[in-house]
This record gives sequence, structure tokens and C-alpha cells, in this order.
Amino acid sequence: MHIHYITNTRNGLKVGERNQALGVVDALRVSYPDAIILEHDVSEIGHLNVILQKFNTEQHVIIGVSDSGVQAFSQLPAGKRHVGVLIGHETPEYLETVADKISILAIPSYVEHCPAAVTGVNIIRTDGVANTMTVERVASAYRDWQDKFLVDKDQPVIVAMLGGAVDGRDFLPEEAEKMAEYIAQLAKRTGAYILASNSPRTRLQDTEAFTDILNRSGYDNVFFPFYMKNQNNETPYRAMVGMATKDPRNRIIITSDSVSMPCEIARVVPSEQIYLYPVSNLNRQNREFVRWMCVTGRARKVDAEHFTEEHLPGPPTPLMDAAGQIARAVLGKI
Repeated sequence: MHIHYITNTRNGLKVGERNQALGVVDALRVSYPDAIILEHDVSEIGHLNVILQKFNTEQHVIIGVSDSGVQAFSQLPAGKRHVGVLIGHETPEYLETVADKISILAIPSYVEHCPAAVTGVNIIRTDGVANTMTVERVASAYRDWQDKFLVDKDQPVIVAMLGGAVDGRDFLPEEAEKMAEYIAQLAKRTGAYILASNSPRTRLQDTEAFTDILNRSGYDNVFFPFYMKNQNNETPYRAMVGMATKDPRNRIIITSDSVSMPCEIARVVPSEQIYLYPVSNLNRQNREFVRWMCVTGRARKVDAEHFTEEHLPGPPTPLMDAAGQIARAVLGKI
């Protein structure tokens, strides 16, 4: 078994797409622990063609992501001697040009514009996007970082994640401040300790406004910038998610401009502990995702005007596992 995944990260971008592909690779490894795993840059698909020809009697799974995946599959031979898997945040452009080269199209359930059928292709709707988050990984990260969190025993924790620009549009100047004010009030209500971080998309001025209000609130808090790393070259992100899993009273609050991060968190944190904080710079995909997460009970939404939380009635939903859903579809084709 050869498992190939196609990436487009040489310019420092599309890292999230690589993470999606690796999530599916990890899920397939459970059934094929001895599989040969090969990463191919989208600019070097000729090398993948050589491998497919040289080992044409062996089973090959090829994973492509979004438009980069379409670009890669367009350079592969027609026919389905391999299991071609196309995944992503939404329906890729020019899908019809590679329909004869893929076996599986995985589109998240929140995407409202998805083809009803593509001839010869198994379309599956997944719970969010694939990712590499696991209980074991967040537990390991937590062990590495826990001495820096300074949380009192039996004290609940609020984990806050500040996002940023979407398609070149930033928050309104006051939104980071208002989120910090909400978190401070929530800490007052619950007696919680605040662990906070930002992202590469966060403007410096938004980070400064956010942390200034938290520091002036008088409530225990610590802020870890996204670029901070420990001795194992691990950022605090996974450790903070691990912290959220330690106590059902803990909650994790994320700005609603992200899709990948809530999907990763919902892989390991129960839905009733996840809160999406509204911001004004959402694109269509963000809006569809937030609506789906809240309507299906996979997260709760913060009312930023009244500093309350909107809850839908019903039991908690299962942990999300898009990578596992995709892997099971692949196994059905082998």
C-alpha cells in the first residue's frame, strides 16, 4: 500500500491544507500501519506519475486538497487504477475537470453549495474538516506546558483564542476589546483562570487591546503569543486545548473567523464546552460554518451585545472526526 498526499506549502502558505491531508493519512495508518507514506509538492506531480507506473500492481491512495488537489489530479492519468481522494473546506473549483480521476469527494456538511452527484464519484459529507488533533497529542502537549499555566487546583479555566484577518479584512478595532471584556466578566461569574493566545492572523493592535483589558481586569490570566515554543518546539495551542479537556467546567472561546481551529478543538473537546465569539469580518464560508456548528449543537454562540451564551436544547453531540469518516470511505474502495 502506498499513501500519497499532495501539498502546496513551499511558499509558506497552505499549511492548513497539508494538515487536512495528514489527518486522513493518520486515520488510514490505523488500518495500514506498514503503508509507504509519500508527500508530493503540487509542482512535482511528474514524480508521482513515475511511481504509479513503476509500482502499477500495488494499491495507491492519493489525497489532494482543494484547488491544489484539482491542479494535481489534472496531471494524473485518466481512469481509476488508484483511489483518488479530494478533500477541502468547500467544493473546489473546476471539480468536473478531474471527476474521472477521483473516487471520493469529501465536502464538509456546513458547505451549502455542494453538487448533488458527480458521475463515478462517491460524495461524502463530513463533520467539519480533517485534521491531526487527537486526545493523545493534546495530553502530551499539556504535560509539556502545564507548569507554565499556573492554574490553582480545582479552579475552572477559560481558554480564549483570538483570530484575525479573513480575506484581507480585519476585526473592527473595538471587537478584540469587547471580547476581552466578555471573558473578564465570565471569569468574574465563574471564578475561572484565563489562558489566552492569538494567531498569525491577529493584528498587533488587536493583541495589545485584548491583553491590556485582561491585565486591567484584575482576574488571573496568562497570555501566550502564537509563536512562543517550548523545548520540544511545540506552541502552547495544543496544550491549551488539552487544558480544556481536563474539567467539564472549563470552556474554550474562539473567534468565529476560523474554521480549522474549531474543527480541531471539536475533535477532542465536548461540544458543550466550545463557544464561538462573533466578529464582523466573516466570509461566506465562515458564516455557513458558524451556523452549522450552532444549529447542530456542536458549539455554543456568544451574544456579544449582552455578554450571554446561546444554547440550543438537546444532548451533547459526539466528537467530530472528519478524517475518520474519509478514511472509512477509502477503505470501502479498496
